[in-house]
Order: sequence, then structure tokens, then C-alpha cells
Amino acid sequence: MDRTCPGPASASGFRLLTSRRHEGLSLAGLKMIIERAEIMHEGGVTHDGEGSHYYGSTLFTLDIDSMSECLAGATGEETCSRLLDHLRAHPFFRVHLMRLARREVLRRVGSLPLLPLCGELRGRVEGRRILIDLDVEFHGLTNLLAQPAL
Repeated sequence: MDRTCPGPASASGFRLLTSRRHEGLSLAGLKMIIERAEIMHEGGVTHDGEGSHYYGSTLFTLDIDSMSECLAGATGEETCSRLLDHLRAHPFFRVHLMRLARREVLRRVGSLPLLPLCGELRGRVEGRRILIDLDVEFHGLTNLLAQPAL
């Protein structure tokens, strides 16, 4: 049985090496940002005909001036915008905020089953500050509020 294989495909007009600039947020940088930020949480339980619901917001505020030694003097709004983009895209950052929010819900409600906590992340730059809000919702608290806290 004679099989003939086609020859190698010819390629033309490509570059053997390409250069690409990649900027990202390191884990050490993320840890430093988290340590230097101010975090505030507000929220509470509301009751309606469908049961009890928790609505809250975790506000993460970073003053860029607190990071100046790591930014080589680039502490303007452009740097804040780039940092905000990296924070929004960083999976560990979102997980960190969700854990903080869940801990706060537990503190305020008393007990919480392993049900999903829905959250929406929004961010903005105001001058030399990065402001990130995580709004959370938790529904189905009817049975939980009747139980004593653990």
C-alpha cells in the first residue's frame, strides 16, 4: 500500500520572532495593594413577602500615593486606570473581595449555608484613588434568621 504524504506547507511573509510587551500585576504587588487599601462594608437584611434577603456593598479604596515607591513616580490617573484594569482582571483579587464580603455577611446574619453569594464588581478612578465596589446579594434567609447563630 503506497501512501503519499503531502510535503510541508510553505509559509511566507511571517516573522520568526515577535516582540510583545506584557504588563501584569504580580502576586507580591497584589498583596501589597490589599495591605495598603482601606476596606469598608455596609449592608443589611431586608424582609418582603418572599422571605429575607441580604444586600451589601464592600468598598475597596486605594490611594495611589501609598504605592509611590513601587511605581517609579508614575502616580497619575493613567497609572490608576491601568492598575484598576489589572485588579478587575486578577482572579485572586475578586476571590479576596468575595471572601471579605462573605465574612461580613456571616458576621451580620450569624450563619450562612454554602449557597452562592452573588456579586457585581464595579470600579472607577477618582483623581489619585482607585475605588472598587463589590455589591453582593444573598437570598433565602427565611430559615436562617430563625436559627441561633453558631
